[in-house]
Amino acid sequence: MKRAQKKTVQAAVFITLGVLLLLIHSHVADVIAGVFFGVALSALLRPAKTTKKRPTVTLPATQRHSITEFKRPKKPEPAVMEDITGASAQAAPLGIEYQKRQWQETKVVVDETLDMFLTAISGKLSFCTAAIFFHTDGGYTLRRSVSKSGFLNLEARIIPRRGILGSLLAEEGGLRPFYEPSFTNKNATLYYYDEEHEFKPEENIRSIMLCPAETAGETIAIVLVDSTKENAYSKQDLDFLRNIATLIGRSIYYTYLNTDHSLEYQRLAAISSVEDDFWKNLELDAVMDKMRDIIAYAITCDRLTISLKEEDTMTASIVRVHGEGSAGFDKLTFQLDGDSPKTIATVAYSQVAFSRNFNDDRHEPRYAENEPKSKGFGSFLAVPFGSNKLSADKFKGLMLVESVKKDAFTNFSAELLSRLGTSAGLALEKIFIIQKEQALARYDALTGIYNRRQFEKILNNKITSCKRYGDPLSLVLCDIDHFKKLNDTYGHPFGDIVLKGVAAKLESCVRIDIDAAARYGGEEFVLILDKTDCKKAKDLVERIRQTIEKLTFRTNDGKDVTLTMSFGIAEYSRRTLNNDDLVEWADQALYKAKANGRNRVEIYQ
Repeated sequence: MKRAQKKTVQAAVFITLGVLLLLIHSHVADVIAGVFFGVALSALLRPAKTTKKRPTVTLPATQRHSITEFKRPKKPEPAVMEDITGASAQAAPLGIEYQKRQWQETKVVVDETLDMFLTAISGKLSFCTAAIFFHTDGGYTLRRSVSKSGFLNLEARIIPRRGILGSLLAEEGGLRPFYEPSFTNKNATLYYYDEEHEFKPEENIRSIMLCPAETAGETIAIVLVDSTKENAYSKQDLDFLRNIATLIGRSIYYTYLNTDHSLEYQRLAAISSVEDDFWKNLELDAVMDKMRDIIAYAITCDRLTISLKEEDTMTASIVRVHGEGSAGFDKLTFQLDGDSPKTIATVAYSQVAFSRNFNDDRHEPRYAENEPKSKGFGSFLAVPFGSNKLSADKFKGLMLVESVKKDAFTNFSAELLSRLGTSAGLALEKIFIIQKEQALARYDALTGIYNRRQFEKILNNKITSCKRYGDPLSLVLCDIDHFKKLNDTYGHPFGDIVLKGVAAKLESCVRIDIDAAARYGGEEFVLILDKTDCKKAKDLVERIRQTIEKLTFRTNDGKDVTLTMSFGIAEYSRRTLNNDDLVEWADQALYKAKANGRNRVEIYQ
């Protein structure tokens, strides 16, 4: 026997045993019956190891051909259930579609459970129709049924104050178990039969019995059975139906509760997994890539853009994009200060999150006036991240999702983005701290160029390369002429301005990622000129000297101040014993430049 069939048969056996125990009418029997029904429900809820459809529950062969049954709900199509990997698999429990599939699976389980209860009812009671109605807005809708009548209204609803059943719903104190042994109205007044059919006298319903299925103090379903015979049921039958209704209420409640708790657990586990990845890959690009991939999968949207604000400024740039027309926004820079035009971004960066529909009559700027104009979008959700403080200078970034549909984003979407944003914000905070620490270890705090420690590392690597490939290398030591006098005359703050200006000019005069400029100490700087011999180095350094000579610095009292620098060059050669020797030779050349009148370039010979 196939696995799925075994599971259904086992559940049916337990339900049958439970029904038999209910007939005993004792407290102990009721408790044991409840255990049997619980085991049956657990068997149905246990995940199947097959992708085939669950078997259809049918009535005994003697009744099967005369019964009209509700059409079984379809399970999700195989294409929807396909295996997913990577970010999609990680984010699956966060997605709305995933939750819909899980609730659809739960609906299938609930309907199969209800079918088994209907099988128990039809095996115990004589009936024309046995049905279960579920609570919906404004009434109760037919959910599952078995009927010997060919004129059951499969879209039937019991509406308060409509017909005899509706009047029961309107009674003070709510719906109670009901039995009418001699119903004399026509079937059409019950509203779950076809109102347009002319029923024959022998087809008319004469007995009706129903009970509410309650949980947590609410009637979530109605269990009903009717017959074409008068006085078809006894008090024991009503007690039996009441017990069935009680078990149905509990089964439905715990099935839904189980799904709800399972989805919440999976959601928290998925978010935790994403957070682990944030902290596992403490790199800005890795965190931004993960955010883009997760959001694009978990939130149903047509466009996603993620921006980051530059530290200590009111300028931000878009760093990740996804979806329709997003390429035009990539790397777009925009302003957040009060003088900038009001945009979605300027508003969103100053509050927790907000969502609404777009204005149909005009284009609403997302980030800036010069951004690509977008048509066809219906709504958006904007969620800033990076801080819990409601201030635009505290938030690190912004997630903006857009949809072509109106009212596309729910509170669930906002909560999910907020949670991801909080986690990403904490990771970014750590990344920025690490970057600052790394910068302090590599760069001079005042001038922003390499410090002496980093210079020594770079020089060691460059000389190692020279030894291997035989390329030339020149080292340049230089300092500002008469800097102490300049400091004493105009003050140390002005001296710091001069040091920053000179450092910036030196760095701009050398090749990026090939040469290097560093602050060696005080007013002294050093240049590493890779693959450059001393002759070429002198030509370059001479141009640098002339550039420095033309620099002008203005004091607080408006006076323009100029300065000069002296330079000493040493070329690495095979007779160089070590790095310190090369630095010593460059220092001797610098001393010679100063001795010969300053504001000049000398080569170590």
